[in-house]
Amino acid sequence: MTGLPERISARELVRLRVREEVVRFTADQADVFRGLVRPTGAEATFNCYRVGRGRRLDWKRQADAACAAFARNGFVLLVGAGGCDPATRTAGTRAS
Repeated sequence: MTGLPERISARELVRLRVREEVVRFTADQADVFRGLVRPTGAEATFNCYRVGRGRRLDWKRQADAACAAFARNGFVLLVGAGGCDPATRTAGTRAS
């Protein structure tokens, strides 16, 4: 992702990524979603979720689900070479 601040909270980084995924899905008007979180009612397929052509996704709902999954260790967040600082829950986005 481009245009990120030098430091960002893990939560905000996840929310930005999910919003970008939903915007890209909507722009492509695809029938499959390739994103971090499975949309409600979507069928899981290999490496994506079948949602049906023309369906609109709520990026805020998707982002909330992603943040909840991250909070319960549902996925790992890798950022650059350093990852996410567990003490502050922030990540550096610039290469050292």
